[in-house]
Amino acid sequence: MERRDFLKRATRGAFVAPIAATVERIGMVQAAEPGKTHRSAPPSVRPGVSLNVKDFDAVGDGKTRDTEALRQTIDRCAVLGGGEVVIPAGDYATGALALHSNVLLRVEEGASLLGSADLADYPIAQVRWEGRWIKGYAALISAMDGENLGITGPGKITGSPAIVGRVEQKSGMRLPALIEFTNCRNVRVENCFTSQAGMWSIHPVYCDGVVFRNLTVDSGADGIDVDSCRRVLVDGCKFETADDCISLKSGRGEEGNMIGRPTEDVRITNCTFNDRNFACIGIGSETSAGIRNVEVEHSKCVGARTHAVYIKS
Repeated sequence: MERRDFLKRATRGAFVAPIAATVERIGMVQAAEPGKTHRSAPPSVRPGVSLNVKDFDAVGDGKTRDTEALRQTIDRCAVLGGGEVVIPAGDYATGALALHSNVLLRVEEGASLLGSADLADYPIAQVRWEGRWIKGYAALISAMDGENLGITGPGKITGSPAIVGRVEQKSGMRLPALIEFTNCRNVRVENCFTSQAGMWSIHPVYCDGVVFRNLTVDSGADGIDVDSCRRVLVDGCKFETADDCISLKSGRGEEGNMIGRPTEDVRITNCTFNDRNFACIGIGSETSAGIRNVEVEHSKCVGARTHAVYIKS
């Protein structure tokens, strides 16, 4: 082999190897073939450090407010380069928590995160509500502009039953969702039980590469609202909801059209749906940027007040 050819091949190998390792590390999803719904692969969060919230003074007795201890554990995990935050068995009363890139929140068997009933425990921010950005309360668990992050069970995440409804009557502000990811890449939520009273349970917005797997979603409103996202997999989830089990959205009116971010490449498989007040799967409302490449398979619609699948505009 001539020296030039040898150097060319060696250089190519040295360049490709780190990229291949990076792709494997973050579990990147293969792009869809034209005209076909893509098949999502679960993003992975490889633990670097493993931090137990009990080591940061979390009590877990269901009465003590553990917000600060949980926040400090999550923040420390992030600044150390990422890993997992372990929540052992116990009942942890908490206000809003923000996840960061490369952090996996592990809610272990017998552990419950219990959302505060006090709205002062939820920061006020710009939130997406019915297709528009408005002033509202942050979710119990949220992340913004992050990547390679997630939540895993088998524990429980429960919103406060004292926070009822979707909009605060006095202020008009949107009430807290349970779990909300905004502009995030490579997200997974799996193997846990979620319960929410009056507001949407799980709400990804502007996200790319999201996996929801083996969840039980018990909601007094919507279950999962996929909002202007791409490459989404919902696999093996069970829904008991008072509104749409899954709703696919992409913005409302002039604002949604101007932003122009569709929901696309969504696969829903191996799920069971039971809705008490609306549809099992709603495409819309709020479709101003378009909905495309949606595949639903191997799923059961047990009950719906309107339609099993409701396509709206």
